Amino acid sequence: MKRTLFVDDACFITDGEKKSFQTLVTTIEFFPNIAGLKLNKNKCTILKLGSLRNTEVNFCEKQTL
Repeated sequence: MKRTLFVDDACFITDGEKKSFQTLVTTIEFFPNIAGLKLNKNKCTILKLGSLRNTEVNFCEKQTL
């Protein structure tokens, strides 16, 4: 997984596998316990790129992120 973090911005790129996405979500959900910071889920966007771009693949429910 690749990641880029700024003060108010983060970008995560996974390998496109469901397991990688689930691991990322689990890590993001656990992060506030360590750092005291949490995501504003209303401002989060998930983009499908590459071979998943025009597919119906959905790794999470709408309310997950």
